[in-house]
Amino acid sequence: IFDVYRTIYERMQYCVQLEGERDEEFISDMGILIGDPASPIMWLLYFADIQVPDTLSDVLLGEVRISHLEQADDIVLFATSRAALQAKLDAFYKWCCDAFLRINNKKSWWTALGCALRDPQSVSFSIGGQVVDPKTTETYVGMKITSEKRDMFAEHGRSKAGNAHALASTIFAIIDRLCLQCPPTTACRLYAAIIDPHLTHGCDVSPDSTKRATLQLERAQNLYLRKLLRAGKRCSTAALFTETGIWPIRYRRADLLVRYLGYLLQRPAGDYARLALADSMELFRSGKQSWYGDVHKALLQLPFAIDLGPDPIEDSGDIDAVRDLIKESMRDFLRTRGAANPKMQLVQRRPAHNCVSTGVYGTAPVMEFRAYLKIPIPEHRTALTRLLLSTHELAIERLRWQGVARGERLCRLCHASVEHPVHALFQCTGRACLAELRGDFVAEIGRVDEPLSRFLEGRTDLARIRILASHEATLPRFAKFVYKVLKLYSSVPM
Repeated sequence: IFDVYRTIYERMQYCVQLEGERDEEFISDMGILIGDPASPIMWLLYFADIQVPDTLSDVLLGEVRISHLEQADDIVLFATSRAALQAKLDAFYKWCCDAFLRINNKKSWWTALGCALRDPQSVSFSIGGQVVDPKTTETYVGMKITSEKRDMFAEHGRSKAGNAHALASTIFAIIDRLCLQCPPTTACRLYAAIIDPHLTHGCDVSPDSTKRATLQLERAQNLYLRKLLRAGKRCSTAALFTETGIWPIRYRRADLLVRYLGYLLQRPAGDYARLALADSMELFRSGKQSWYGDVHKALLQLPFAIDLGPDPIEDSGDIDAVRDLIKESMRDFLRTRGAANPKMQLVQRRPAHNCVSTGVYGTAPVMEFRAYLKIPIPEHRTALTRLLLSTHELAIERLRWQGVARGERLCRLCHASVEHPVHALFQCTGRACLAELRGDFVAEIGRVDEPLSRFLEGRTDLARIRILASHEATLPRFAKFVYKVLKLYSSVPM
């Protein structure tokens, strides 16, 4: 086999191909280049004759014994008794000696899953005469497992939430320190590329079967989205998703989980993953804890629960229907939360994007990346965002924090009415400069977009704000008007 490898190394050539153009071929001076599919293939060929004996203490999936698994050079041996595991370690050590391989004892460890050992040091395993250290918490192929808790993956979720939280803080700390601008469109791409992989990692292996399972993940996600919108910690949680189009992490993980279930259902009958699914479903039917049972619980834990029924799903064709139910549940959840929150008044009952061209008010989608987040001038975009999400500095919001009754949060300019967005933009007559700003804006809209001006006629002031915040053609002008009005109010002591 060494001669075969030498021949492959000598004859292997590489080339770079991009958009139909191909570079000249070249060779690797030593071994196989990193990332080459030949690398794991070579290792699998070398490992093909591994010899680990079957024992009566092997893990069974159906009638198939699973005594060991290999993920490249990350190897795990299973047994349900001490004697059987030591026998496997001895056999594996002998095979490695015959195959000219050396086991890294410092990276080797053992743990007891599904049972609590009062004193792990009282149990000893060895490889080639060297003692293997016990570990209560360790990482295998990216998943952190623990033997100290009932949920063996509990520490994995906490670890990934911590990573996401640290990354979110670091990204925006660097941006702010360098005085850079990160538009929401770019921030959403960064979220998808950097934050989302941490928040969703392992969701297919470890379903969120309890309410607490996603709490720390949700905190990390909310932190990033609040920084993305520049909306502050008092921004409604539902608005983080309705305005960006990003899924709440519990729903995102549930959707990926169901997709993975569909993948398992499509695997061949003898595939290990399919055997594990069949075993899990059998445990579910008998009322015992199982992975499929946790999938069932995870969907029941959604804010608008989804019940898969008493019988396991056997047909992968049913998965799309379940995913549609997840999307519908998410939309119902966000719609209900938004409607019940008085701070989201300006973004409730939003008109359709084409309301002006069709002349019909219509209804906007519950969640999507909103057009106003594309406004190019950061100060104008932030001012409009904070106005719509009620994280502005008008009295209706600021005095709410101090417990002042709503009727007493009077306008600092006219002292005649409550100082809220509708009043500030279209009703207050306390300052001539404010009336001039308003008049100039209305005149400009009538001049540059006559259809919009006609569509606004006869509407309430609240409806006008909703329409202006949804009409993409004049959004920059509306955001500039909002910015100037809020700046005027901020210049006057409350």
